[in-house]
Parts: sequence; structure tokens; C-alpha cells
Amino acid sequence: MDMTERLNRVEEVICEMQDLSKSGVIIIVEGKNDVIALRALGVIGPIEIATRRPLFLFAEDISKKTVKGNEVIILTDWDRRGGFLASRISEYLRSMDTIPNNRLRSKLSSLVRKEVTDVESLSGYVEKLRYTVLLGCNFNVNKTLSKSI
Repeated sequence: MDMTERLNRVEEVICEMQDLSKSGVIIIVEGKNDVIALRALGVIGPIEIATRRPLFLFAEDISKKTVKGNEVIILTDWDRRGGFLASRISEYLRSMDTIPNNRLRSKLSSLVRKEVTDVESLSGYVEKLRYTVLLGCNFNVNKTLSKSI
């Protein structure tokens, strides 16, 4: 997949996330830098940080904030720890009649996994990708990202 196609697909996922968030769907992340990155990408709705208290209590609190049957976006990092958190939070939310949406996490992971492993790096990656596509440059986004971070 070329850079333009990758950028288009990533931006489609981000637009879907923006729309869902704007409508009140909660996004769950791992830390404050993830919140900052999502805000930089134009996500304006509710974002909750999962790692500040026990996961069951966190899921219970999230479930109370949503209408039964509504979904919650889980956007943890795509490393082993993020996968564990996504799995455990999903399990707890389902038991409380709240629908976990792991689809966007999965899509982003498959699109950027080679270059980015965490949510907090996503906004920088998208900026570099936009710059690369705009200028028609042919350089390695991953190497450029690691130098700038």
C-alpha cells in the first residue's frame, strides 16, 4: 500500500472516531498523552483513561456513564499490554451490557503497526504522513518519526 492510500485509510478511521466521539461515544485510552494525541487529531468527545484505577471498577464506572446497549471505543496501544487491557476491559463491559468497540483499534493497528505502537505517537505519525504525501517525498516515515520523538 502506498503512502497516499495509507493516509486515506488512517484518516477514514480517525473521521469515524471523531464522528462517534462527537455523538457522545466514550473513547478509552491508557494515559494522558493518548488524550493529548487524540485531541490533536480533532477528537472532541469524552475520553477516559483506563489505568488510573482497577479495571473492573473503571469498566463499572464507564458502563454507568453509557446508555445500556451503547458502545464504547477501546483505543489502547497495540502492544502486549494494550492488548491485555483491551481484552479485559471488553470482557468487563460486555458483562455490564455495554458494547466494546475494538474495531477501530484493530483497523489502526493494522494500518500503522510497523511505524507506531502506541496511541500517543499517532498524531505525530499522521502529521508526518500528511507532509510526506503533500510534498511527494519518498523517505521512510518511521525513521523520520523516531528522530523527531
